[in-house]
Amino acid sequence: WNVVAVTASGGRTEGPVWSFTTMSDPTSNSIFINCLAINLIQSSTDQATKTVKVDFQVVDLNGTGISNKTFDYTRFQISEDGAPYSDEPAAVFTAHTDVPYNIQTILMVDNSTSVQSQYGTILQNVSNIIAGQRSSSQKFLLYSFADTWLSLGNSSIQADLQNLWNTSYKPDSIRSTNLYGSVKFGASLWSDQYGIDSIKQGCMVVVSDGNDTQGSTPLADALYAVHDRLVFTVRVDDSETQKEILNALGTGGSFALGDWSNVVTGFKNIEANVIKYSQSFYTLTYTSPKRGDSDHNLSIAINGNSFSGNNAIITVKYSSSGF
Repeated sequence: WNVVAVTASGGRTEGPVWSFTTMSDPTSNSIFINCLAINLIQSSTDQATKTVKVDFQVVDLNGTGISNKTFDYTRFQISEDGAPYSDEPAAVFTAHTDVPYNIQTILMVDNSTSVQSQYGTILQNVSNIIAGQRSSSQKFLLYSFADTWLSLGNSSIQADLQNLWNTSYKPDSIRSTNLYGSVKFGASLWSDQYGIDSIKQGCMVVVSDGNDTQGSTPLADALYAVHDRLVFTVRVDDSETQKEILNALGTGGSFALGDWSNVVTGFKNIEANVIKYSQSFYTLTYTSPKRGDSDHNLSIAINGNSFSGNNAIITVKYSSSGF
């Protein structure tokens, strides 16, 4: 497919043609059973013990971690210099315990004059969203916006969050609404980090009627700011133009005011995926029989894996110098 720009005078400019290939339903069991990828994290050697240590991760083709609580890691297969290893060298696979994680959530709520007819409903909806907090692993940062954004506070304690919200969210008499600038600012407040030591997943919930009357930030800037962020939008107004804008900004979903339970379901799904990710790491400790000052390749694959693309096999190079 490609994008064709059409001007008011009828001129056409065609963009490049992009091709893609669909894959099987990532929620089906076939992805879990037959199509797995391995991500190399890091590797090291220990001359004293003559071992090679490899940290890696197993995911499905959708990028979801395969929990080591259910995956039988006897399916791993290793080879050295292209030959399957014999029973003589020791190869020990260790599943990591859960990697610590936290979910940082930006609640960005419109308080301009254009939403004041729905003020009470907004208060209750956001209270329900706060009540859907996923334990102390989820921390909320509360913001309101009209002319600009205002920090209401932050906490990972639900009672404190509720008190902050009840006492801090106030209607504003300002008619200027800086929706796009607020979205851009909110998206800058976190970066997702996934690693073997810790996981940080962020998301943003924007409650608004979709009106940006200030015009200081282009819609394109807001869309670019959220293109790699997880954002839920809650629509205060279902007028068609504003609905389309909030649909575009809601990379994780756009819901009508009153559908707060869908946002809470989104939190649950985030946590479930983060937990799977936190349980998807392994370490191979391999005692090599090689000696002498030479380079070798150690490879890890999965028996019965029908996926044969990039990352179906990981290979690390090590030196047997000092072994």
